[in-house]
Amino acid sequence: MAHAQRGSFQRLDRGVAKPHTGGAVQPRTSGSSGIHARPVPWLAVLRPKTLLLVWLLLVPALPGCGDPAPSGPDARTLAWRADVRPVLGDYCTACHSGAEPDGSLDLEPWAVRDDPPSFEALRGRAGLAERLASHVTGGLMPPPGEMRPEEGARAAFGRWWADQLAAAWAAAPPDPGRVTMRRLSRYEYQRTVKDLLGVDFDAAALFPRDDVGYGFDHIGDVLAMPPILFEKYLAAAETIAERAVWVYDEHTPRRYQAERLRIRGGGRSTGDHAAMSSNGEVVLRLAIGRGGAYAVRVRAWADLYDKVPANMALHVNGKRQVDVPVRAPRRSPDVHQSVVSMPRGEQTLTVAFTNDKWDPKTRRDRNLHIDWIEVQGPLEEGRAELPAAQRRLLVCEPTAGDERTCAQRIFGDLLRRAFRRPPTAVEVERHVGLLLRAMGDGETFTGALRLALQAVLVSPHFLFRVELDERAGPGTQAVPLDDHQLASRLAYFLWSTLPDDTLNTLADAGMLRVNLHEQVTRMLEHPYATSTLVQNFAAQWLELRRLETVAPDPQDYPDFDEGLRASMRQETELVVAALIREDRSILELIDWPYSYVDERLARHYGIEGVAQRGFHRVKLPPERGGILGHASILTLTSYPTRTSPVQRGKWLMDELLGTPPAPPPPGVGSLETQDPSMLKLTLRERLQKHREDPTCAVCHDRMDNLGYGLEEFDPVGALRTGRKRVDSSGVLPDGRTFEGARQLRAILRDDPGFPRCFAEKLLTYALGRGLEPYDRPAVLRIVEEARARGFSVSSFAHAVVASDAFTMRRSAGESR
Repeated sequence: MAHAQRGSFQRLDRGVAKPHTGGAVQPRTSGSSGIHARPVPWLAVLRPKTLLLVWLLLVPALPGCGDPAPSGPDARTLAWRADVRPVLGDYCTACHSGAEPDGSLDLEPWAVRDDPPSFEALRGRAGLAERLASHVTGGLMPPPGEMRPEEGARAAFGRWWADQLAAAWAAAPPDPGRVTMRRLSRYEYQRTVKDLLGVDFDAAALFPRDDVGYGFDHIGDVLAMPPILFEKYLAAAETIAERAVWVYDEHTPRRYQAERLRIRGGGRSTGDHAAMSSNGEVVLRLAIGRGGAYAVRVRAWADLYDKVPANMALHVNGKRQVDVPVRAPRRSPDVHQSVVSMPRGEQTLTVAFTNDKWDPKTRRDRNLHIDWIEVQGPLEEGRAELPAAQRRLLVCEPTAGDERTCAQRIFGDLLRRAFRRPPTAVEVERHVGLLLRAMGDGETFTGALRLALQAVLVSPHFLFRVELDERAGPGTQAVPLDDHQLASRLAYFLWSTLPDDTLNTLADAGMLRVNLHEQVTRMLEHPYATSTLVQNFAAQWLELRRLETVAPDPQDYPDFDEGLRASMRQETELVVAALIREDRSILELIDWPYSYVDERLARHYGIEGVAQRGFHRVKLPPERGGILGHASILTLTSYPTRTSPVQRGKWLMDELLGTPPAPPPPGVGSLETQDPSMLKLTLRERLQKHREDPTCAVCHDRMDNLGYGLEEFDPVGALRTGRKRVDSSGVLPDGRTFEGARQLRAILRDDPGFPRCFAEKLLTYALGRGLEPYDRPAVLRIVEEARARGFSVSSFAHAVVASDAFTMRRSAGESR
């Protein structure tokens, strides 16, 4: 009886449980005589101990006694049932359910569940949950023409998902993510070489473009190391070591294989020499320690035409020094010696072929072949002054018979900077041994140092940013970076180069982590930060590099030329640099009323009174404030012959709002490849027709209308003129309307998506990896910390560096 009563609960509406309300407990009847027995007051006659025993047995069996009061559903569940489940069931599952749900998204399992998904389930489907909330609250779903929830219901729906996702991530253990050991990008390599050795090396001229992932070209997961690239690193190491270490023994000539040098014009490398089949030149960069006369020897031969020798011209820094006739055949090349004058410092020596001749009828040809180039000098007495980079390398003067001691000091310092950490004794000894073996083969100390430096420059510890930590074992989710790893992350984030002496000193003392705020402030004030964040971050984030490849139709836009292209890009770079340098709010990218223009760009914009030389800060006309009025952005988001609201809207969604549209469904063609009858319609009418397909309308309803706001600008960013008025109005899916770029900027400035998008882009750039759902809490904290400081550029940088994602890493024993 007691067991039955305790289990007697009825399930009522909304899941509230109530106890069974039966009658009072009745005493048993005798049942033997058919006559009801008189109730006996049996409790009164029991002894106290027996009474206590009866009480302990009986009371738990009575209704409402002994059991805890039943509790109703919590607020989270009530809100799910009131604000989320009805929206899913009434407005979503009509399309997103069944055997073939739209977009392969089946929402019925969520719509029918009585209780909300667990925090773990939410974290596993965080991306879907965020898209679902943003599509409903932003008016993208349900599509136009379908029944939609009221504005209050949409807001409550989005609020539930935002609150629960935040709570789900707050309940999860911190996960800073995994960063792949990654190679230095071309930009990072060039800056690192400059700061390590003082050598200006043009990495773009030798290395191929780096692959791009998540919008940037320094993402570890896409930076491969194919064999051909490693061969180029070997060639680069030889060139850099030659220019960094001056072998100042005037009696030791320096020989360069022509096929390994840069060849310009009509020449090519055959593998064992440079073959100049038409006019061209071999280029050699030299570090001259002391100006003076130098002997230049060239081993060469020629293919003659009409017995006229090939003319070989020697130039220094573009100035012609001497002409040498070359007559020798391939079987017996000649060595031609000339004396040229070269000043101290970085010099360019070129050996050029200048009198090519070709007869297509007889197929006779005059060619020049260059085997090697040798330089010796200066020929006057005296010792050359060492370049600054070599003075830093040679921290000591070797003494005869004890070169090892000096070499250990040199490589102890060099490897520490090159590897971005203290080297091990084995690493130092390996490079010292290489130097000593080269000396044993007859090299001078500095010549051997040059060879050992090449080994440093091709070491994986130089070419790759390595974050290995033996402290991290299985079962440890997140471990802090050591101070040297943190210094490397910080330096490459803000400067795209190796840590300087200040960072290294703090890392050596284990004091960098407690001084991070001060170091970020110091580094942001350095010119390196501005140039890095402009050229390497903003140029990729805003897609300015793509401006190099756009080609407006020269017949429609004859004023567009390379000079205007360069001015367009420089305007945007100067504006971003000003915002960084003056630590302004990133929101001013949207509507800053000032810009930097030169005379060429001012004429393009119709701005008067700009001097002919250089860029000047000017106040812009109202329609052109912020980067949305920059010709660079407007040109790279257009077609060669017309504007594209789709491309411009997509750029806004991708780069400023962080809501990239999904790829178009298979089989959807461009406006130009669709029904020819559509060509009779205006561009806006064609786009409207395109959006009649509900599948297309999901993205294009927002994307096209954002692009309409920039229609007052033509494909090269000039303000449209003429009698016919351009319709630049738009209606966003949530019902907001605007007219032209000025009102569109006001909407975008107030959109919370822009600060969040900027935080995501900056964190991706800082980490060198794409963001994952578990990075969402870090992004939200960065935005909130930046909001408290007015969204200044420095506030984002400080918040990124302070995040767990930046200062920690996932243990090697953990994976997701």
